[in-house]
Amino acid sequence: MIRPDDLNRKTNAPTPKSSVASSMTPAVSHDQISQLAYQAYQLRGCVDGHDQQDWFSAEQKLSGQQSRKGRHALLAM
Repeated sequence: MIRPDDLNRKTNAPTPKSSVASSMTPAVSHDQISQLAYQAYQLRGCVDGHDQQDWFSAEQKLSGQQSRKGRHALLAM
């Protein structure tokens, strides 16, 4: 049976390590996302009102590129 004291006690369990694939792919930087989102804004003729869409699209595109690079690095091992 679990006692209430057991729930509040901190454990010394090791922190799980990230997977090999995620450790091999660098995080997408804020600047990279910002630059790509700004390019989309410019291509649209600098029309306001699509900033969030541009940001999320840039973020998704860049994170997809990073994950593909990580998979290729794992396959080359």
